[in-house]
Amino acid sequence: SRYYLVKTHLPLVRLIARRFANSGNDLSELIAAGNEALVKASLRFNPNKELSHHLNSRKLTKFGTYASVWIRGAMRKVDPI
Repeated sequence: SRYYLVKTHLPLVRLIARRFANSGNDLSELIAAGNEALVKASLRFNPNKELSHHLNSRKLTKFGTYASVWIRGAMRKVDPI
């Protein structure tokens, strides 16, 4: 379920937020923005969608990789202190 998906990927949000905190942003604001993005990513994620890579190989997208794009994008929009 989506609840389980979000709950198990919360450490990913904290990991990415710690990296962004070095740029002068408040850690709690980064985590809040990342959590919102994680929920949004869980709503939009399609586990059956395949990514086409070169040489006609197909690979399924992992949720963590998909969510990290959303999380980083949300954290980039947080205004520095």
